[in-house]
Amino acid sequence: MGLDAIALVRIVDLQNDSVRHRLADCVLIDTHIPFSAEPAQLAVALRMMLGAVLDEHHDARGVLVLPDVAVDHAVRAKTYDAVIEAIGELGQWVPVLAQGDLPAMPDMDALLGSPDMQAMLGTLQATLQNDPSAMAAMAQAAASAQAGGGMDMNALLGNPALMAAVQQMASALAADPEQMERMFAAQNAGLDEDAAEADAPVGAADRTEPQKPSKS
Repeated sequence: MGLDAIALVRIVDLQNDSVRHRLADCVLIDTHIPFSAEPAQLAVALRMMLGAVLDEHHDARGVLVLPDVAVDHAVRAKTYDAVIEAIGELGQWVPVLAQGDLPAMPDMDALLGSPDMQAMLGTLQATLQNDPSAMAAMAQAAASAQAGGGMDMNALLGNPALMAAVQQMASALAADPEQMERMFAAQNAGLDEDAAEADAPVGAADRTEPQKPSKS
């Protein structure tokens, strides 16, 4: 069985279901993602799990992530700085991803084209809110897609609750071809937007055409 990643977050009063231990000046968060995951995947997972609250974590190095087998050592250390010293090279630093750098979401107006799909998405949203492991699996899949490796289906299908919600949505889509077309259109719109931003020349928005000198 693989090791899970535990994040050391310097937010004392953090309120989140994934908080595993509270120390004197920080908390230990269970990311529900393998410690072997890429730093970019862990960065997306942390931002999706904590949202804007993550901005309250102040450390220029990022967020220290440690394997779950080292949790007892971290708890005995008691403080943020002491945990970092105790864990040492067992951990890895993960960058704090800006809120605006999360993977683009599809056009929700297009996805919510029918009452059935609204109900399906409501079920999926409830699953993500009530099951931290499902949220982590979704974050891992999204991070893989953002890194250019395609959606990590193993992360999605390996979570029972998320798998059930996805199967329910798949059944609804199979019964409504028009809804499936709308979903693909929404997804392509998000991809086109990301591609346009990536292809835009640096500083293109600031360039203006040179003005010709006026004739006197």
